[in-house]
Amino acid sequence: MSFDRAEIDELLADIRQATQQARHTAAQQQRDREAFARESRQIDQERAEAARRGDHGRDWQELQGRIDRGETTMARVLSGEDTSPAAQRIQESTAQNLATITGEIAEHDEATGGERFSALNEAFADLRASMERAAAAADRTRDLGRPE
Repeated sequence: MSFDRAEIDELLADIRQATQQARHTAAQQQRDREAFARESRQIDQERAEAARRGDHGRDWQELQGRIDRGETTMARVLSGEDTSPAAQRIQESTAQNLATITGEIAEHDEATGGERFSALNEAFADLRASMERAAAAADRTRDLGRPE
């Protein structure tokens, strides 16, 4: 079985298209991560301001004051490295909230079939299929040149 130039060009076009889709999806995810980081910084600033005002209770107000004075960090509070009573109460509350959120995400993924990752998975599947077709075509082409 031999391949003509049109078949090879079609395989190469498939690979290019799948590669382009994978790049597009990866670029979109990078933009999404950057937007998420910006939004997270804004949320962190708003949370800190609310904590300073006491909007989230005395424990958060106390901890934010310690954070502002450089006596601790949010990472130390949330990791358990900060063992102050206020930090311990916040850690317990945060662990409970995280368990709830994690459960909700798992339920969402189960209900939607993991749609968050479907576009990327499809792009990689297309790329993999195109690469396999190209490799098979290359093998067959090589086999044509071998003496029997």
